[in-house]
Amino acid sequence: MLGPESLQEYNDTQVKVDSFREFTSLEYLTIPEACLSERVKFSPRLGQLDIEDSVCSIRDLVMSIAKNVKAGLYLDLKEITVN
Repeated sequence: MLGPESLQEYNDTQVKVDSFREFTSLEYLTIPEACLSERVKFSPRLGQLDIEDSVCSIRDLVMSIAKNVKAGLYLDLKEITVN
């Protein structure tokens, strides 16, 4: 089993996705937390987001999503699940 430092190092070495905006019909997304940048942009049609394999703090990611929801960018977003 990996320790906290090893998990953070693993997350830091993964390719990060910055935007899903070009996928205008994307309504459901399941993605490992290690692949999400802290400022990722989602499709405006996204209704459900499942973040898998979360081993590090996602505070900054959640704050960024909340800011975009308040700005009206994700009107269809109803559910976020973190595993």
